[in-house]
Order: sequence, then structure tokens, then C-alpha cells
Amino acid sequence: CVIAFEKESGINVNEVDDPSSILAWKEFRYALIVEVVDKVRSLSSSPRKQLSEAVFPHPELARFICRQSWDDFDVDVYFPMTYHNFYEESVDWIGQACSKGVSALKLKGKEAALYAGLYLPSLTSEDQFRKAIEAALSNGADGVSLFDAEN
Repeated sequence: CVIAFEKESGINVNEVDDPSSILAWKEFRYALIVEVVDKVRSLSSSPRKQLSEAVFPHPELARFICRQSWDDFDVDVYFPMTYHNFYEESVDWIGQACSKGVSALKLKGKEAALYAGLYLPSLTSEDQFRKAIEAALSNGADGVSLFDAEN
């Protein structure tokens, strides 16, 4: 990745104090991930096969945390991991993350489904579980998916 970027741009990111400040490096990495998704898409191009991705909570945060521009992915279903406790946020944040994801997909003209990923160990009561589902659905999510690291 570093070598390919240097060949393309002439910049060795290992010699830069803060590689994350180089926009071309960020865009290069975004494009590489999109390219991988596109290759997988080409392998699953049958009309009866769907492609899905478990992604970081919303595109803006995903770009910042892991250089993942998931609103550019050509998939049928997105499962943003809206694990509010990982970001020290309240359950209401799940709705905010869903709204940002849905908006980003609409801006790109995507008609893919978005299912909010809920992290079960962080939802410690029935009331929290209900609020998490309501937050997701009332902010545009097509449904929810449940994640549990314990099992």
C-alpha cells in the first residue's frame, strides 16, 4: 500500500510526520478499500446473490477512524455497527448514526438497505433495547441486526 502510493504520488508516507494529514494518502486508501469491495461484487453478480458489509457507524466517522468510505461501496445491505458505548454515547446516538448513514447513501443515489447493528452487551435493560430499536427505525434504518461478542 505504502509502496504503491509512493509510486503514484512520489510521497513516502513513512517519512512524513503525520500521514493522516495528506489528503491524497487518505483518498488512496479509501479507493483501495472500494476496489476490494468492487472485486467481491464482481464475484457475486448473480441476481439471486446479495452483498452486505458490516461497517463503522456512519461514513464520516468511518473515514476518520479507519479510512473506510462505505457510502462508496457497491453493496445491497449495510450493517453499520452503531455500538454507542464504544464511543461513550447514549442510546439516542444510534439514531443519529443511522440518520447520517441513510443521508449519505441517499446523497450517493444508493437504494441499499441499512440495518443498524446493535451491540447486545451494551443494552443492559429491556428499556434500552427498545429505545435502541426505536432510535434506529425512526431515523431511517430498514431494521436492526444484533451483535454479541459473547457467543
